[in-house]
Amino acid sequence: MLYFDLLELLGEASDREKPDMKSLFSKEYVPFAEVEKQYLDLFETLH
Repeated sequence: MLYFDLLELLGEASDREKPDMKSLFSKEYVPFAEVEKQYLDLFETLH
């Protein structure tokens, strides 16, 4: 993911080969309350 952070957030290319993404990411806006609920639900599931 660091490869894509450098590319997307900093606009810097890496000299390494582009890796395959194993996760899907979205740039859609999600309200903080919803993100917090998802995180807490995950925490409860794994706890």
